[in-house]
Amino acid sequence: MSARPLPWVLLVAIVIPSLVFAEQPALALFPRPPELTGAVEFWKRVFAVYGTDQGVVHDSEDLTIIYGVEGLGGRAESGRERERQQAQQAALARYRRALERFANDQVDTTRLAGDDLRVWLALGKTTDRMRYRCAVESLRLQVGQKDRFERGLTASEPYIKEMRRILRSHSVSDSLAVLPFIESAFDVRAYSKAGAAGLWQITRPTGRRFLKINRRIDERRDPFKSTSAAARILRENRDFLGNWPLAITAYNHGPNGMARAVKTLGTQDIATIIQRYKGKRFGFASRNFYPEFLAALDVIHSRLQENDSDLPASPLAKDLGQMQSQGQGRQ
Repeated sequence: MSARPLPWVLLVAIVIPSLVFAEQPALALFPRPPELTGAVEFWKRVFAVYGTDQGVVHDSEDLTIIYGVEGLGGRAESGRERERQQAQQAALARYRRALERFANDQVDTTRLAGDDLRVWLALGKTTDRMRYRCAVESLRLQVGQKDRFERGLTASEPYIKEMRRILRSHSVSDSLAVLPFIESAFDVRAYSKAGAAGLWQITRPTGRRFLKINRRIDERRDPFKSTSAAARILRENRDFLGNWPLAITAYNHGPNGMARAVKTLGTQDIATIIQRYKGKRFGFASRNFYPEFLAALDVIHSRLQENDSDLPASPLAKDLGQMQSQGQGRQ
């Protein structure tokens, strides 16, 4: 891929909108509790607005609180990772010092500028020193993903149609095909520090239940065999936990972990669990996995809707239009 990003209008041929089974409305499968609106909007901006050369400094507990967007001195593929990490650490240190000044009552709010002004405005001009102390603990920087998301759209072209078919063959929604955008940006060579591999980032113990994994062969790297495995994992999660938001979150956190969350809080409501569950391993990534999924659906769907060019519709776009028409006719 060239250094210059492909225009979004040319990516229509390889996008997938938020399709679900025609027999069931999308909201029934993937509900959008109002409590998650802020998180979904945050991730939409991460996927569609900010690139990997930008860092969004924000509150990890309330994603509607954004202190600022900082330049990181180069994109993720620039080969300047050490400099990028130093830029992230420096940005966090600056905002941490600003928050601590407010927490220690060392700021004259009549003469604010720079980081102090941004912090004061982001937290609603509060003078509550405890609020600033808490904000120090939940300070976080999220690297933008726009260019990575675009690369994923390009990389998905050889696989996406067959992957959607495989998902449907396992009686799960082909909207779940957006998960590899979040997990790996459709990089078949992706390998995590935790040992997860392939487009779907399947771990070795889970993968061995459905795939051949040994010294010579690792079917997690096969885009189609791994899709079949992911479909079975997701379907098992759904059957075990009772709804898709929990099943999708369990893809990150594990089905037993989500079962503990349900038992602890006495609810299957994903918004309640995200906001109130404090399990040891239920951290930022797990809390945000379902909002990220919804955001990815929205970004891909909106890009398709925004296409107003005179270019002929791609075969995939035509296929999607036919499926949507059939779905509307059956409802």
